[in-house]
Amino acid sequence: MPEMTQTQRAAEAWLRAQGRRTIFQRRRSPDFIMPNGEGFVAKLVRHNAVVFSARQLAELRAFGPATLLLFAAGASEPEAVVVVDQLDVPGYWRQYRLVLTDLSRRAA
Repeated sequence: MPEMTQTQRAAEAWLRAQGRRTIFQRRRSPDFIMPNGEGFVAKLVRHNAVVFSARQLAELRAFGPATLLLFAAGASEPEAVVVVDQLDVPGYWRQYRLVLTDLSRRAA
């Protein structure tokens, strides 16, 4: 099985506890796809900020309705759950700052 981050492992465990079978996608978004086509992406919240890369956000928007699971460090269940299409990135949702990074512009 491909290696997951701690946040992805927590999301997978939480989804399975909800009775959902998961298919993990290591290099694509959403992180998890259910057999029925639902998508879920797990994100770590740091200092009330959630970071998306431009590529990840484009993949999520192209996928269709995907659900964002926001986890605090070390948490076993999400502190918030929201459909990605309801978010304006960059921007704010509730107390969370939604940050968009452009990894292609980083110096080599």
